[in-house]
Amino acid sequence: MKYKHVLLVNNQQTAVTVWRANSFLTRLRGLLFRKSMPPNTALLITPCNAIHCLGMLFSIDVVFLGKHLEVVQINHRLRPFFIAFNLKAKHVLEMPAGSIAALSLKMGDTIQLEQLT
Repeated sequence: MKYKHVLLVNNQQTAVTVWRANSFLTRLRGLLFRKSMPPNTALLITPCNAIHCLGMLFSIDVVFLGKHLEVVQINHRLRPFFIAFNLKAKHVLEMPAGSIAALSLKMGDTIQLEQLT
């Protein structure tokens, strides 16, 4: 989770900071063993087309993204011990519950990441 980005939705910058989990260990850990997820943050798991909330202590919003970071599936408020997948997805964006509505994300929207220095 060493990469930090700002999230852009349809070319509009948001106040969301994105951390990237792109190694075996960071993808494996994900959000496990955390008590909560800070507001205005997200975890981009890549490559990924399935997630689980087994062992998690809080609900999250999950956005499945295609090859070009287009939204292919939206899951609001996934509870602990829930499993979700999308065979078309190449990446998954996990955010605090309520973030999808706050960002007005919808199917077909495009996500971009802008590297923070």
